[in-house]
Amino acid sequence: MEKQRVRVRARVLSLVFCLALLSSWVTADAEVYQIVVPPIAPLDPIYKLPRISLAEKEEVLFEAIRESHLNRQGYLLYQSYLPFSVNVNDPNYQLSHNSADLPAWHGYWMAALAMKLAVEGPSQEVEDLLHGAVKGLWTNFEATGVAGLLARAYLEYDGDVPLPWMATKETDPTKYWQKGENGFWFRNGVAKDHYSGAIFGLATIIALENRGAISVDPDTRMLVHQTLLDLGHYLIDNKYRIIDANGNVTEFGRLDDWAVNGFDGLQLLAMLRAGKAIGDEKCDEEYRRLVFFGASRTIATTLGALGDFYARVGRENAFGHFSDDQAIYTNAFALFLNADQKDEEVIEDVQYALEKMWQFLRYSLKSYMTFIQSLFSGVSNRERRRALIILWLFPDDKRAISDLELEDTHSVQPIPNQRINSHYWKTDYFRKASLTAASGRIDVEYSGQDYLIAYWMGRYFGLISKDQANARITWDDSSEIEPVPGELSP
Repeated sequence: MEKQRVRVRARVLSLVFCLALLSSWVTADAEVYQIVVPPIAPLDPIYKLPRISLAEKEEVLFEAIRESHLNRQGYLLYQSYLPFSVNVNDPNYQLSHNSADLPAWHGYWMAALAMKLAVEGPSQEVEDLLHGAVKGLWTNFEATGVAGLLARAYLEYDGDVPLPWMATKETDPTKYWQKGENGFWFRNGVAKDHYSGAIFGLATIIALENRGAISVDPDTRMLVHQTLLDLGHYLIDNKYRIIDANGNVTEFGRLDDWAVNGFDGLQLLAMLRAGKAIGDEKCDEEYRRLVFFGASRTIATTLGALGDFYARVGRENAFGHFSDDQAIYTNAFALFLNADQKDEEVIEDVQYALEKMWQFLRYSLKSYMTFIQSLFSGVSNRERRRALIILWLFPDDKRAISDLELEDTHSVQPIPNQRINSHYWKTDYFRKASLTAASGRIDVEYSGQDYLIAYWMGRYFGLISKDQANARITWDDSSEIEPVPGELSP
């Protein structure tokens, strides 16, 4: 039954690509169709809007991660149960590992730390956190017992039976906890998006070092390189399939259709180009092979067609994996960071794909994607301003709110209208959250790596000036809060 469901989803995705391609061929001229422009909902926040500057918010969310979101191995726990303590026997500490996407969001934490170093200069505290973060990622291999095999989550626990909250093979057959190696349990069924995020973090460190923007300790550098090569060689050796410790290809673990699927091809090129950047011959050879056989042209064709599809039908009416949009931009950014002049044609293909995606995603109010788009082909001053407003609106307290009323809409909902989220750049931005009489803050806190990566990316590339970072915001306290009149309208 499970295998049948996977095949059905694969066929649906293939059908979407085929329909998008057919639609593009039928109306090749972009001027002959009307782009569906979604309305932007009025601001109706579920939390008190921050009044601190972007730089102060960075300090608050950075400190929250340090205090409540790092396990003993230095790994980011994006969902923390409070009060939090680094005690392996503390139920809250154990429960904070009950997640399914740890490698992905941990990669954004690593990238944010590297960019923070690039902007602020050397800091022993940040460098120690970065080394710990890379070690925390590498510990996945210690837990699974396979070099290059990530887990959805891992926990230092040497018991013989699962803890009460752990998903089992009976309750969740595609991503359950199992006893691993070296005193760890891990949650299996890791997906390609998790590899994407993890590799993005490592690729960012490598690129910033090669650009001369940072200089990490030799031990950290060696660990970064080894971890990336473990991941890359694992995928190459398994013919671009994620094969779990149980011997099965994971539910979302196939990247071997890169020749016809630009989503997978982009992820592989980003990974292989990072390996090439540190002089690995195996990654270099594979990168050249994939490019020779048209991987970048497939990116332009299939993702470009997908962008046209979004523009015609509206993103909210397309298939609902909004995290795929973020993964596309993340992989494009990782490739961009490590590319040089010899990669010009590859980058042009990726740029074409993003320009097509941006036809509709420009209305998504995602600061992270706006900044990446600006590096490839530029964005309007209004779009850049809108990205800053969203960061000003971003919560400075990411504790969850209970008993919200959720509604699917056809309007783009600014971040304050959405439920408190583990990672805002992958959310369904058409889903509105509203407070109810029973709503209230609970002792579950999400980490702010999503804010940190967008903030430090903006600072590093000059998209957020020092004055803008330190500017304080005063919101209108009336019932209809509007940050800057008309700024959020299409």
